[in-house]
Amino acid sequence: MKSAECVTSVLTLANAGELVNNIARNVLGNDVADTFQGSVISRGLIYNMVQTQAQQKLADQLQGA
Repeated sequence: MKSAECVTSVLTLANAGELVNNIARNVLGNDVADTFQGSVISRGLIYNMVQTQAQQKLADQLQGA
């Protein structure tokens, strides 16, 4: 993969994480607990969840699933 494509991919993934984080914070607000299975729901945790899901989906598509 070319360097510019890598940068674009990283920025797209980062923007997706930011978007999901903002939506979750605005939609959920104070109506939902701020922990998940004992872990504080932080921006980093949300980013990790988004990245993991995106990577799994991409891996499935690359394998032809």
